[in-house]
Amino acid sequence: MSTTQLRLSAAQLQLAGQQVNLPELSLGCGEILAVIGPSGCGKSSWLRWLLGDQQSHMQVNGRIELSGTDISTWPIEQRGIGIVWQDFLLVPHLSVQENLRLALPKALRSQSRQAQQQVIFERLQQVELGDLAQQPVTALSGGQRARIALLRALINEPRLVLLDEPFAALDSQLRQRIRQWTFATLAQTATSAIIVSHDSADFPAGCSQLHWPQGANYD
Repeated sequence: MSTTQLRLSAAQLQLAGQQVNLPELSLGCGEILAVIGPSGCGKSSWLRWLLGDQQSHMQVNGRIELSGTDISTWPIEQRGIGIVWQDFLLVPHLSVQENLRLALPKALRSQSRQAQQQVIFERLQQVELGDLAQQPVTALSGGQRARIALLRALINEPRLVLLDEPFAALDSQLRQRIRQWTFATLAQTATSAIIVSHDSADFPAGCSQLHWPQGANYD
């Protein structure tokens, strides 16, 4: 049995007089939790709460433990959680290399620029994108942006990665390939993850699933 990496108390989401109650959840090292539910039901706001970026329009209450430590009140930069958004949110005026440099862990940011570039290049080589280090992210294909977005989340060596509809912007054929690459990469790095999607085909086989409770739609 894998060591528990993430433990969540029974969280409550409240908006405009409506309330959603989530069950207590736990996630082992390297395990993936799939969350499925309709658009507008609060899933992304819940992810932002986990990240440490609670939205003003929705109140979320609960306890978050990572590696046995309560991080519920910690600021976003101390939580050790990475995220990949549906539209990737890469910085458009920066190169691939500079986008990844922004996400380097503190220990690497204190090293020389040459050392940082070497680490970034090695990571890009692992996903067969080493020759694109100097390219602006606006020149990348959808599949390339998806890989850079996940690489940016992982390069910070997070304890948990949140995936918010990360494949929705891809066509069906590319979507399948990027899904396979994503889950293979997470398995290789033993990184725990929560993936939110309204499409169950986006979930890896055998993963735990949470079907979002009925009774709230905020569209």
